[in-house]
Parts: sequence; structure tokens; C-alpha cells
Amino acid sequence: MAVIRNVLCVALPDPPPNVDNAPPDPKPGATTRQRFAVHESDASCAGCHKMIDGIGLGFEAYDAVGAFRTMDGGQAVDATGNVLPAPEINGPFDGAVALAKELAGAQQVQQCVARQWFRFALGRLEVATDGCSLQGMFDAFETSRHDVRQLLAAIATSDAFRYRKVGAP
Repeated sequence: MAVIRNVLCVALPDPPPNVDNAPPDPKPGATTRQRFAVHESDASCAGCHKMIDGIGLGFEAYDAVGAFRTMDGGQAVDATGNVLPAPEINGPFDGAVALAKELAGAQQVQQCVARQWFRFALGRLEVATDGCSLQGMFDAFETSRHDVRQLLAAIATSDAFRYRKVGAP
């Protein structure tokens, strides 16, 4: 979910209130992919989990602490995945490195990276009145061939950064 929210800037809805979000009990010999396949069989879960699991399963070559592994539940790791929430890069990939290469070239990711820097620099989410500042920042980042120094300069010189709307007393 972190890739979807923080790298693709896609907002996912919260799960329905009646959802049991406890992970499934591990079955001996079952892989993570097999345990989480239930998400796609439940209609109330399938819509979001096709996006979440499609990306998340690409990280299966790494265990819970990030150590590389080749086996899961006594079976060879299947780190194939599928990107759904990104129109430029929809489709299959094999492993986290391949996913990273796909994401790196996507305009949606580049704009999300810029947007995340904007949010961090201003300490808030963007609002409708930030449109011109955001567009100027996106343009500067693109023109500089994604030089983060130019992105930071564009943020620091934007109206959104330099001027604050005075609230009602």
C-alpha cells in the first residue's frame, strides 16, 4: 500500500467497517501468495486488493525483515506482480527491481515524487489554490530532467511556499 499511496499518489478508500483485517492463519507449506489469494475471491475486498496485492506480491523475494529469500513455505518464491493503478505502466513485472525500473520512468511517479516534496516542504497537503504553484513545480522538475535540486528551488520560490493565506481571527 505504501507504493500506491506514496509513490503513485493514489488514494485508496478505507476498508469497509465490517472487514476482518486480521491476516489469514498461516497454513503449513502455504506461500504468502496462496494465503492472500482469498482477497480476490471476496467481492468486497477484490477491487482494492487487486491493486495492493498486485504490487505487494512483487516484494515476495524479501521476508518480513527485508532479507532476500528464494523459498517461501517450502516453495520457490513467485515475485511476479501486476501494476494496476498507473495507466503508463499497467501490466506485469517480475520482482521489486523490475517494478522500480518501471516506476522510475513513469510521469505519474515523477509527479508524485514532486508532490510529496511539496507536501513535506509546506507541512500540509495541497489544496485547489495551489494549482499554479504545483504546475510550475512539475514543469521545472520535468525541464531539469528530474533534478531534485531544481525541484526544491521551484518549491521554495512558489507562491504556495512564500505566501501564507491569513485565516479568519
